[in-house]
Amino acid sequence: MDFVRKLIAFLADNGVLPPEVTSSDKTEVERQKTYLQTLPDSPAKAYCVRWYDTNVSSVVNKQVGIYRIQVMMRNPKHGEVLREIEALWKFLLQRPEPIEDITDDCWVIFDIQSGPIPLGQDDKGNYLYSLNFPVKTQLF
Repeated sequence: MDFVRKLIAFLADNGVLPPEVTSSDKTEVERQKTYLQTLPDSPAKAYCVRWYDTNVSSVVNKQVGIYRIQVMMRNPKHGEVLREIEALWKFLLQRPEPIEDITDDCWVIFDIQSGPIPLGQDDKGNYLYSLNFPVKTQLF
């Protein structure tokens, strides 16, 4: 999970995702941030970054692998969530270098292969979008 937290912080520092929610965030507005691994039922406007698979090369050094990442966004306003997911997608597509340091001790290679996916609406009428992408980095 340490890598996912570093990724959330990097994306938040670059203005394309809110920071990770903390236990000190109490109100509905304060909790409109990024959740780790699971998107809760509320607030209506929320974000989630999860890692759902990892690949490791079979013949080379096992310190480098590929995390498969999913970013989910939920919002009652369709236009807003669509702008946000597209901004994240374009940010990842337009990285200035193929290999990028996201912290002092973590480098990444974003390999964006597809665009945002509309997931429809939840049972409360909020709009859901997903962006899935592999990220190559050191595993430990």
